Amino acid sequence: MEEPLLHDPSSSSSSSSSSSVSSPSSTTIIIRLSTIIAVAAISLWANYEASKGFEISIVNAAAGSLAGRRFNLMFVSNGRAARMVHHASQFVEHELYPSNLYPRKPVNRVTLRMASHNLTTTVSLTSGRGPADFVINLSPSLMSPSDTYAALASAVQRGIARVWLWDGGGTAPEPLLDAMVDYLAMIAGFASPTHVITDAVSQEPNGTCWSGEFLRHCDGRRQEFIARLNGAMRGRSWELMVDEALGSSVRRMCEGYRSSIGQLRESSDATPELVELRQVI
Repeated sequence: MEEPLLHDPSSSSSSSSSSSVSSPSSTTIIIRLSTIIAVAAISLWANYEASKGFEISIVNAAAGSLAGRRFNLMFVSNGRAARMVHHASQFVEHELYPSNLYPRKPVNRVTLRMASHNLTTTVSLTSGRGPADFVINLSPSLMSPSDTYAALASAVQRGIARVWLWDGGGTAPEPLLDAMVDYLAMIAGFASPTHVITDAVSQEPNGTCWSGEFLRHCDGRRQEFIARLNGAMRGRSWELMVDEALGSSVRRMCEGYRSSIGQLRESSDATPELVELRQVI
């Protein structure tokens, strides 16, 4: 007669022990994986913040108006405004500081502020609380154009350009700074060269003709010209270094540029009959 099967206590104990061991082991693995993912995410965010190089703040002083609500909905709530500042800064920094040979202007914080009322210009720059803090003021009128995104992107591009430009300790002439802002906006795709050419022909009393198109003309003649020019404006004696950045006299370069623009206009304005008459003469 066969003996009845008896339950082995040691076997049950071993199985229970094995189960209890495997359960904490799985939990430990999950915790470790979660920790690794969290650390990786924090590292990526830290690298992103470090790549920006400065703190970005967005302020909407027109929150109660239609323009303010549009700004908040289209650019603030989704982080688009901050990304605009970051991307514009990357572009400008690459043009003005292509290498360590060009000392960078200290920038710790940039505040993009939608003003509470329309400004005389679409964008302006004011100082923040510290010497390396800047406020880019935007006019609510920017929220009116049909292509609001392009209008705001252009304004941000110009504002950021002004942030990164040296200004000779406040002694650099506004026409020169405006021309550099125009040039940086132009090569970023936010300006009409035709309009700038018209402005370029007007000459300043000191013989210069600063404009975005003139600076593009100069940049085509000398590598890293715009970076050299910006570096020349780092100190108060910037006037002595501008000619060096150009590699020629500013007045001479301007005269040559004005002459070439005049010939270009003369050629573009000529009718076939006028061209034939000139050839006869």
